[in-house]
Amino acid sequence: MDAIYQNLESISHDTFFTVHSHKSHYNVPLHFHPEIEIMYTIKGSGVRIVGDNISNYNEGELVIVGANIPHVWKRDKNNSEDEISERIVLFVNNSELLKATFSLPEFTEIKNMLAKSEKGILYRDDKDFSIKDSILSISKKKGFERFSEVINLLRKLSEIKEYDSLSLGNLKHSEANRDENRLNKCIEYISENYHSKIELETISDIANLTPNSFCRYFKKRTTKTFSQYVSDVRLNKACQLLLETNNNIEVIAYESGYNSLSNFNNQFFRKFGFSPKEYRGMNK
Repeated sequence: MDAIYQNLESISHDTFFTVHSHKSHYNVPLHFHPEIEIMYTIKGSGVRIVGDNISNYNEGELVIVGANIPHVWKRDKNNSEDEISERIVLFVNNSELLKATFSLPEFTEIKNMLAKSEKGILYRDDKDFSIKDSILSISKKKGFERFSEVINLLRKLSEIKEYDSLSLGNLKHSEANRDENRLNKCIEYISENYHSKIELETISDIANLTPNSFCRYFKKRTTKTFSQYVSDVRLNKACQLLLETNNNIEVIAYESGYNSLSNFNNQFFRKFGFSPKEYRGMNK
């Protein structure tokens, strides 16, 4: 599934603009655009794809998606056909002027946060301020008032220490860059097939490279070997299942792509420094 370019200039030419939607169906495919996207889910749940990350989303979550990062939110198929999802999206026009503004010393923390958004950042409503109230207020403002409130929201977000990085790699999309398209196809195949055996020959064919050339290419583009990357995807999925389900650890190991419980336990401990059972206990 290739990401398509979405032209947002037809919606607004403002530096900051919002879209507040109430729908039962969202038919937007995997897409990318040069604007930074700040998505807050007021109501609804489903599956979210940001770069190489595929995970569940729920209400009360805010995600910042960097410029040209492929992404899509898909509603839960188990939801009623009439059930309404509500989202509000703040788009930031990533212009050279805005980049220059954020390069000023006073905006260092915001600049650093937006740099991290190239992998996708997940926030949940903070105890010190309501993300929902802030972003709803922005949608009702215009001109300088909106500019001021957006900067204030970004400042507050940059001060939150607890957040999740979603994507493992930097997957900026470029229409004219076949190399990016090649990598995205490989990442998507891994994301969709991590639970089963992924043959090197198969992924090499997708990249249209020999196995040896693919291994060199993948390591250069992601800074990880192919096997390391697949292992990280599987372990990230295992962490999600440990937190979000009551499945026993052997089932989670299998669902994450491991045929051996002992191998799963060893790989998990090697990466995180504790066992899956300890991880679940620490986060319950």
